[in-house]
Amino acid sequence: MTPGRKTAWITGASSGIGEALTREYAGRGWSLCLLARREEVLAGLCRTLQSEYPRQFFHWEAVDISEEQDLLQALDRLVRKGGLPDLLIANAGVGRSVDPLLPGWENTRRTLLTNVLGTLAGMEFCKELWVRSRTPGQIAVISSVAGVRGLPGTAAYSASKAALATYAESCRPRWEEAGIRISCIFPGYVRTPMTARNPWMPWLLDPEQAAARIAGAIERGKKRYVFPFPMRIVFGLLRHMPDPVFDWLSRKAGTAAMRRKAAADNITGAP
Repeated sequence: MTPGRKTAWITGASSGIGEALTREYAGRGWSLCLLARREEVLAGLCRTLQSEYPRQFFHWEAVDISEEQDLLQALDRLVRKGGLPDLLIANAGVGRSVDPLLPGWENTRRTLLTNVLGTLAGMEFCKELWVRSRTPGQIAVISSVAGVRGLPGTAAYSASKAALATYAESCRPRWEEAGIRISCIFPGYVRTPMTARNPWMPWLLDPEQAAARIAGAIERGKKRYVFPFPMRIVFGLLRHMPDPVFDWLSRKAGTAAMRRKAAADNITGAP
């Protein structure tokens, strides 16, 4: 690893926002340790980055963060290979739209294991490293505007993102006393494989646009960052909307979304 460079750990680095953040921070001269499930994709990304930035350090670990022991072992290897991180970007996540009247426990279990328990395990691991070594650090938690209120068809995903935001907010004051800053990021709609089947995405951003904004917010030490700007207005409206109004809009939006999804499935032949 090149002395003097800052090191970032990025989870969910193989695609979408995670890949875009990886490229953004590589371009900013950071050393990077990357985690994701898909080994071949992650290895290919690291090879590409190494050829583009031969003087920088890149290391990857293929791991499913929902498997706690596998995750902790991978994080131990990152420390041995790359030393202590300066920044953890907790980005890995899964989620899909599900009709709440259909059986959905397996989707809920998988989503919470990955988005909540896997992410929090990584945060706690880094916190312990920094506290023991009396080294400052920073964590950026990638939540979502979906974490503000329970959006139609996304119960598990919305709950997971709300949990991350609440956990970060609860820890932040005490962790900051130990020199650990926490930024909670609330992206709106970003064009990624996970959102590809969403029928309607207002103010859609490309991942590269999202990554540049997220990196800027992290650099400024923003405690809470909602983007793009129209989503900040939606964020505020959702937080303060009376429950009867929210429920009425949710029913309307949920019914329409399920119809659009069914129509899309019929067109594509999706199961």
